[in-house]
Amino acid sequence: MTPAGSDELLAAIRRADMLMREARSVLRRLDRLSGAAAEAEPAVRRLLDEAVAAVERLTEELAHQQQVLRRHRPPH
Repeated sequence: MTPAGSDELLAAIRRADMLMREARSVLRRLDRLSGAAAEAEPAVRRLLDEAVAAVERLTEELAHQQQVLRRHRPPH
């Protein structure tokens, strides 16, 4: 891998890590919102459940990307 490729890979790893932190933060906020909306209308609960499911899928995809990127990371 060329140095520029190595730099790009490290940047992609940092970007994936940042996205994962943000996605987990959103998931924590949605969990709090879901708890607060326990007595909400069914349509509101359904939308919150869909949002939680979408962010959970996002974190799964980001975790996969992190694994793939780290497999290609150059040794320290």
